Amino acid sequence: EIVPYFNDLSQSNQVLNLGWFLEKAECIVDRYMSLNAFEQALSAEANESAPDPLKFPVGDPYSPPVTSCMNNSSAKELAPSAHEEQKGFTGNRVLTNSILFKTTVYSWWIEASYAIPKGDIGWLFIFIFAGSGNSNYTNLLLEMYCLFCYESSKNLKDAIWNNWLVNVTGELGKWIPNDLLQEHYNQWFEDLLLAMYFDKCIHLFCFGHSMGFAALNLFNHGCCKLMEGGLQNLLDKHTLRVEILQEMEDERKA
Repeated sequence: EIVPYFNDLSQSNQVLNLGWFLEKAECIVDRYMSLNAFEQALSAEANESAPDPLKFPVGDPYSPPVTSCMNNSSAKELAPSAHEEQKGFTGNRVLTNSILFKTTVYSWWIEASYAIPKGDIGWLFIFIFAGSGNSNYTNLLLEMYCLFCYESSKNLKDAIWNNWLVNVTGELGKWIPNDLLQEHYNQWFEDLLLAMYFDKCIHLFCFGHSMGFAALNLFNHGCCKLMEGGLQNLLDKHTLRVEILQEMEDERKA
């Protein structure tokens, strides 16, 4: 429908400016991608009392499908429990689910996808994690919030915030999270290993074949370091600790 619509506009020499598109986009966001729209879709009365540009188009009343009753008790126990609306519900649950999905997942994801490349680390989805039952993330973010607001100094807070995102290119809009950078390194390492595995010459002895890296025999190297003094240093350190603890115990008993 949209292509014929704009074709008709072009034939009638009607040119739409940027302001028209921005106005329509704002209306679409307010109607289908906001928490106010979610509340509005919960009842017919709220939809009827909404401003005309924000009212949902009204469709045919919904008739739930008729399902046969199951007498098998074991089948009922295995079936997942479905949400049941309260008596007198006049809203549209499918529409509210769609609005919440676009609001909590899509629109906020878009904002975060813009904030991270720009280096904006002020995004903490505490309430989203709490509402979705992710208790570990919720506790972590709450502890971080308390740390930044009530416990840490400005220097400590700046040090943590300045190391949440990294920009290995030095270009604007190229910031990424630290954990994502680690995943990039993991991908690079996996690609390197795969390239080595599929290299037909990897299992052949080729004179002078070098990759610019010499792997270290960690087992032999570790044995040599321990025999050259590493093990003795460990024993001396623990012996000193035991002697200090013994002296403290003797002074306590004296």
